[in-house]
Amino acid sequence: MNTKFALCFFPLMFLSLFIKAQIPVNVNDTAYLFIEGYKHGQIQWQQSSDTATWNDISGANINNYPLFPVYSAYFRAKVNSGTCNTNYSQTLKIELSNFQCGDTLIDYRDGQKYPTVLIGTQCWFAKNLNIGEKIDHGPEYQTDNGIIEKFCYNNDENNCDVYGGLYTWTETMAYDTTEGSRGICPSGWHVPSDQEWIDLELALGMDIGVAQYYNTWRGTDQGTQLKVDGTSGYEALLSGNAIPGGYFNSMNQYEFMHSSSHYGVSAAWRRCVRAGDPTVGRWNTFTQNYGLSIRCLKN
Repeated sequence: MNTKFALCFFPLMFLSLFIKAQIPVNVNDTAYLFIEGYKHGQIQWQQSSDTATWNDISGANINNYPLFPVYSAYFRAKVNSGTCNTNYSQTLKIELSNFQCGDTLIDYRDGQKYPTVLIGTQCWFAKNLNIGEKIDHGPEYQTDNGIIEKFCYNNDENNCDVYGGLYTWTETMAYDTTEGSRGICPSGWHVPSDQEWIDLELALGMDIGVAQYYNTWRGTDQGTQLKVDGTSGYEALLSGNAIPGGYFNSMNQYEFMHSSSHYGVSAAWRRCVRAGDPTVGRWNTFTQNYGLSIRCLKN
């Protein structure tokens, strides 16, 4: 995929054309076209149905260009600098397809892969979200700085690779308090509300009256179904949490999962499963600066 560009007035550069999106790209997804290592020259993105005839995409003149494809096509970058001849990147094809729950989603932002599972009528991640820049818990804090930040258990990035990141509620929500909003989930997905968690529990057989209980452990075997090798396919790994003050706790004992529903000013609803317990906890007792796991739900 590497392509040489000879740009006037600048040294020879090796630039690669990439697309940040699932390939094939799902209908209604956003694809981001970009050239890694790009520094100089004017970009014009082009598309073609057959690689013989190319057309400029109107307004597509920036690197990391957000594209909303409506059909499968070929794409390339045309780069001009000064009085040089036009240079072209290598061609890349985007295959547009319909996402089916159970497919693996590739997050266009960083290329990470997430299995998905249909539970009842809902499509869930079957793996905890792991997006963002790792920061050490305690010396640093997740803040509204335009950068997605995550804690990794014991400040070890390997734990994020296995168990996913740990995020405060405000970071999870991308500093938006709207219930059911996207937060830091990929495009087309969102942070599940407390009611959507209840809907999941009902699909797994929890009694509707029992599902309304809170600050207690509820149900029969729904927690067992949600854990690794459970019948739901959800695969909760018991990822623990990040406690305010720089501490970590409960890996391989508990999994704590955010909802997008706040409780009062400083708390939020969460779900919990724990080792050796077949039930599911519904709680609102943690402040919003606890670092918990995230499971995204398809819109």
